[in-house]
Amino acid sequence: MGYKRIAILFFTMILMLGAAVVNASAQRYYYRVYRPVVVRPYFGFGYSRWHDPFWYDPYYYDPVYRAEVDRYNLQNDVASARKKIAKDREKYAKDGYIDPKEQEKLMKDQEKYQEKVAKLNRYNRDRY
Repeated sequence: MGYKRIAILFFTMILMLGAAVVNASAQRYYYRVYRPVVVRPYFGFGYSRWHDPFWYDPYYYDPVYRAEVDRYNLQNDVASARKKIAKDREKYAKDGYIDPKEQEKLMKDQEKYQEKVAKLNRYNRDRY
């Protein structure tokens, strides 16, 4: 009689554990993640940053940050033009003679540099 009770108790425990395992594996959790999307109105036919619905510019709403970015870009343009002139001058002067074609290219580089410097000066004059 004692073995019957132990056997019934043992099989009951196995049944309960099996039901718990099946119940636990049937539960799945799904998480919905909501992400903000910046949507701008579409004007025109071309594709640019103004038409891209995923475009976001943190400097768009703050004029102080926008001014810093503009000044940085202008200064960067001037520096890159200066480096290009130096690189071309070094390349053309390697053989000791600058022919008229090379001189013309250097003059064009110099004009572009002057334009970028004038644009930076105009920005600094108007800004401050």
